[in-house]
Amino acid sequence: MSALRLEVDRVRTLPEAKALRDKAKALSDYIKAQGESKISQDGIGEIRLRIERRLGEMIPRQFPVGPIRGKDKNGKAIHKSSDSTLDAAGISKFQSVQWQAIASIPEARFEQKLEEFKADPIRELTTSGIIKECHGAHVSNNSGQNEWYTPDSILDAARATMGSIDLDPASCPAANKRVKADRFYSVENSGLESKWRGNIWMNPPYAQPLISLFITKLSEEFNAGRVRQACILVNNATDTEWFHCLAANASAICFTRGRVRFIDAKGKASAAPLQGQAIVYIGKSLAAFHKEFKGIGFILKT
Repeated sequence: MSALRLEVDRVRTLPEAKALRDKAKALSDYIKAQGESKISQDGIGEIRLRIERRLGEMIPRQFPVGPIRGKDKNGKAIHKSSDSTLDAAGISKFQSVQWQAIASIPEARFEQKLEEFKADPIRELTTSGIIKECHGAHVSNNSGQNEWYTPDSILDAARATMGSIDLDPASCPAANKRVKADRFYSVENSGLESKWRGNIWMNPPYAQPLISLFITKLSEEFNAGRVRQACILVNNATDTEWFHCLAANASAICFTRGRVRFIDAKGKASAAPLQGQAIVYIGKSLAAFHKEFKGIGFILKT
C-alpha cells in the first residue's frame, strides 16, 4: 500500500489516475474478501478515495460538458456529448458523477469525515458513504427530514404495476415496513456500491448530488439489463439534467394530481411539499401502470 500512496502523488494524467484507481479497487476487494482488519481495509480505501477525488477534478477539465442528446438508435440514453469519450477512457457515467461529487467536497470537510469513518469501528469507508455524510442523508420529501414516507396508495399502485418490489435502494427499516421490498439498502449499506436487480421501487434522496447519483445508477443498471422494471417517485423538476436522464429511459410518467402528502412515522400525513411530484415508470407493463396510476395523476407515455 505504501507504493500506491507514492503513486497517488505522481499521477498527472487521467488514464494514469484511472489505472491506479482500478488497481486500488482490486486490492480493496481482495483485502475485504480475505477478512483483513478494518484498519487494513480503511488504509486502501483511503487511497482509493483520494485517487477518485483527483479523477473528479480532472474529468471536467478534460471532458467538456455538452447538451443532452436523447436516445441512440438502440434506445439507449445519451446524456452528454462527452459520454462516448468517457466510455473510451473506461469511465462510466455514474463514476463520472460520483467522482466529481466527492471532488466537490471542501478539503477540510473531506479530511474530517475521512477521519470519522476510520475511527468508527463499524462503518465501512466508501465513496458513497463520504458523499452522503457531506451532502446529506436520505430524505423522503424536500422538507429535509428523514421521517417522511411514501403514502400507501402510491406504493400499492407501484406493487400492482410491477407484480412485486424486489429492491428499494434508497430506504431504511421503518420505510420498508410500508414498501415491503424483498431487499433494501439504507444509509448504512449504500445501494450505490452494489448491483441492482429485478423490480425496483425508489424514492431517492432529493438533494444534490445524491439524486443525480441514484438516477444515473438506475439508468446504468437498467441499460445493463439487471433492472427489469422500476417505479421512481421524484419531484417534477423537468428543468434538471437528472430528470431528463430519467425520462430518457422512461416508458411513462404520472404527474400527480396535487402534491404528495408524505407520511410520518406515526402514519400522519404531512403538509403539502413546496413542489409537485412525478412517478416515472420504466418497463413493459404500460397497461398495468395506466390502470393503477390513472387515479393518481395525468399519465404521459414517452
